Parts: sequence; structure tokens; C-alpha cells
Amino acid sequence: MGKLATVRRGIAELPNGTTMEVGLSQWFDWLQDPDTKSFRVEDGDGFTCRKESGGFWYGYRKVESKLHKRYLGKSVTLNLARLTEIGDLLAIPTEPKPKLPSKMGNLPSQELLTQLGNLEAENAALKAELEAIKSERGYLADFKRIQKQTELEERNRELTLKVGVERKAKVEAQTELERLRRDYGIAKAQLYEARCELEELKSPDTADAMATPLITPVELKSPDTIDYRTFGIRELKAAAKAKRLKNYGTMNKAELIRKLTKF
Repeated sequence: MGKLATVRRGIAELPNGTTMEVGLSQWFDWLQDPDTKSFRVEDGDGFTCRKESGGFWYGYRKVESKLHKRYLGKSVTLNLARLTEIGDLLAIPTEPKPKLPSKMGNLPSQELLTQLGNLEAENAALKAELEAIKSERGYLADFKRIQKQTELEERNRELTLKVGVERKAKVEAQTELERLRRDYGIAKAQLYEARCELEELKSPDTADAMATPLITPVELKSPDTIDYRTFGIRELKAAAKAKRLKNYGTMNKAELIRKLTKF
């Protein structure tokens, strides 16, 4: 058998010389490794821990050629306090052999006394193992409760993040809708002005104005003699172009007359 890992004063030393503190994550990872089968606790009278079927650990100590066994638990329960507790349970004192009286009479034999002592020790061991199992069941129940709570908190965080993303998308959609509404309003107003200009062009006055020759730049140089109110939209735009008015193409008739009169 190769050299066992040892535990002294809360520090575990592996056969390869690696050391770790009992109770930290590195310690529990090492215990749960399938290659980890046993180790030796050197504190006190000392005892050996072995991993058996199902991943359950047991403590062993031989006293007067008799091997005593105590249940330790799963790997997640093997902290320093648990090892100390099992070490105390396995610290069975060596009792001197009882002296037999010279006259035996009806007294029990030495063999019966030994058997009685062994039964009492086994009974105490079974009671200790039962208490350890109860303790481990409580630990596992708490572990499952904490694990469930952690899952619920993680789910809550995911839902909160999802709601935040949906709210942001909703705000962006509302902003885009407002922009489209503004663009629609502008397009509607431009369409209305275009229709008005079209109706004006279709009117008889506009038709007569379009039939007359357009004014020349020479006529535009004497604004005092020009009455722009008699102009059609086509003539007004020609006059605005000649006077180099800005944005005259988007103006209606009233705006053109006002601009040209003030020019």
C-alpha cells in the first residue's frame, strides 16, 4: 500500500507533498476525486478514513486487536469539526482485564464479560452513527434549500434583465412611431399645399395668366409699377427666380406676393 495522505492540525498533506487547509474548496474537491480512497488523521490517537461504496466515508481505529468503525458521511461533510468529532468517538480507552475471583460460583465467565463489553461498544457506535446520519440529513436538506433559493434568485435576475430589454425596445419603438407621425404630418401638409397649387393652376384666372407672356427681368426692376396680386403662381415664381429669392419653390402664392412686395 502506498503512502497515505495525512491530516495534522487542520492541514492535509498529500503523498506528492501538496498541502491544503481542511474545509476549503480544494480539500472538498480532493475528497470527491474518484482516485481519492483514504487518508490518515494523525491528531490525538489517530485513525484512518476510507471511502466506501456510494461515496460514503468511514473512520477506522484498531484497539487491542479489535477494529472499531465509525460513520463519517459524504465528502461535503468532512470538515475539521467532523474529523475531530469522529476522532473523539474512536478514542476508546484501553481497559485492564478484570480480575477473576478465586471462587467463580455463578459469576459470568471472562468470555461473556468480553462479549458484553463489545456489545456495549457496538451499541454506542451505532448510536453515534445514527446521530451522524441525522446530522447529515439535516445538512443535505439545508443544502438543497439553499440550492433551490439560488436557482430562484438566478431565474429572477434573468426575468428582470429580460423585462429591462423589452422595456427598452418598447421605448425605442414609441420613439420611432413618433418620428413617423411627424414625417406623416409634414408629408400631409406638403400634399395639401401641392393640391392647393394644383387647384390654383386649374382655375380660369391661372389659365389666363399662363396664356399671357411672362414678365421680363426689365419689368421686375420697377416694383412700384407691378401689382403682384394680379400674377399667377407661375409668374410669381418666375419673378422670385429673377430676384433670386431663397426657397421660392416651396412657397405658396400668398408667401410669394409678400416676399416680392417687400423685396
